[in-house]
Amino acid sequence: MINGSIGLTIIFQIYNLAGIYLHIPFCRRACHYCDFHFSTNSNTLPSMVEALGMELVLRRNELNGSKIQTIYFGGGTPSLLGSKQLDFLLNTIFQNYCVESNLEVTIECNPEDIINEELQDFKKIGINRLSIGIQTLDDKALLLMNRNHDSKMSLLALDKTLKYDFGNLNIDLMYGMPGETLGIWKTNLNLVAQYNIKHISCYNLTVETRTALHHFLEKGKIAIPDDKWNKQIFELNGSFFLENGYEHYEISNFAKKDFISRHNSNYWKGEKYLGIGPSAHSYDGENHRSWNISNNIKYISGIEKGDPNFEIEVLTPNNRINELIMIGCRTKWGIDLVKLDEVESLASKTLIMQLEKENLMDKFALTDKYLILKEEAKLFADQIASSLFFSD
Repeated sequence: MINGSIGLTIIFQIYNLAGIYLHIPFCRRACHYCDFHFSTNSNTLPSMVEALGMELVLRRNELNGSKIQTIYFGGGTPSLLGSKQLDFLLNTIFQNYCVESNLEVTIECNPEDIINEELQDFKKIGINRLSIGIQTLDDKALLLMNRNHDSKMSLLALDKTLKYDFGNLNIDLMYGMPGETLGIWKTNLNLVAQYNIKHISCYNLTVETRTALHHFLEKGKIAIPDDKWNKQIFELNGSFFLENGYEHYEISNFAKKDFISRHNSNYWKGEKYLGIGPSAHSYDGENHRSWNISNNIKYISGIEKGDPNFEIEVLTPNNRINELIMIGCRTKWGIDLVKLDEVESLASKTLIMQLEKENLMDKFALTDKYLILKEEAKLFADQIASSLFFSD
C-alpha cells in the first residue's frame, strides 16, 4: 500500500519532475477502432506484472533522480489487474524512485471492471484518479465497435464513482460513431452535467489502417459521419463545455478548475517520463526517445534476462522544434518561443516569419514568450502545425 514519501531538495520539487507510464497490454476483446498494442490472451498476465516490476527496477536510474509526480496505468485495459497486482507495482515505484507527496495516480478503466467493489480497493492502494472509457451511450454504436459494455453498465459505473467519492474522474467520449445523431451526442454531453464530471477527453473517431473498423469501411459494411458532421460536433463541444465552466486546455480535453490531467499535461509540455511495459515510450526531456518492443513474449523474456528490448531515437534540433510546434498548437499554453530558441538560436523569429509567409499570423495570439492558437482555429491545429514544421 502507498504511504509516505521520500524527501528531496526543493530544487527537484520545482525543476526536476517526471512521470511514469505503465502499459498493461491486455483486453477482454478487441475494439474495432483500436490500434494500440494489446492481447486478448491474458495467460501471461501474472508473468507480465512481474516483468513490469523488474523493468521498474532495471531502469530506475534513467530519470537521474527526478521526483515522480504522476503515475499512469494505461493500456490495454489496466483495470483487468487485481488490486494486489496494482499495489505491487506502486510499491515497487515507491521503493525505487523519489516520489512527490502530492502524487497523481491514474488508472484507465472500462465500465464493466468497476461495477463491483474495485473502486474501494483502488482508493486503499493510493489510486486517486480514474479514467473511464465510456465512449458513448448509444448501445448500437457500442455493439458495432465491439465494446464490452452497454450504456446501462456505464451509468452503473458512474454511480459507483459517486458512492466512493472519486471526484477526480475523467470519462472518454468519442464522436463520429456509426449512426450518430445530434440527439445521441447531446445525450452524451448531458451525462457530463448529470454526474458533474470534472474532466472530459472528447475524441473524434479515427480510422486506423490496421483495424477491423478500416476493413469494415473498405468493404462498405458500415459508414461513419463525414468531416462536416465532425466539425459541427467539435464546435458544439466547445460551446457546451465553455458554458458549463470547463477549460478547453488541449484539443480533445476539457477540465474544471484544478482538474487538468497533470500526467498528460506534462507530455504536452515536453517533460520527461519513463514508459514501462511492451510498446511503452519514454522521453528524457531533451534529445532521446525510446520505446519497448511491441511483443508480450519477447518483452517478458528480455526483462527476465535483465536485458530490456527497446529502441532509442536521437532527436535532431528540427525534430525537437517540430514537437514543440505540434504540442504548442494543441494546448492552451501555446508554442514556447523561449524553448524554441534554446534548441536553435533565432528559431522563434524563423517561425514567426513562416507564419507571416503562410498568412497564418491571425490564427494566433502572440505574447513575449508564447504563440497561442486561437479557439476558432483549433479544429485545424494539426494541419496548421504541420505547415510550420522545420525541415532538415
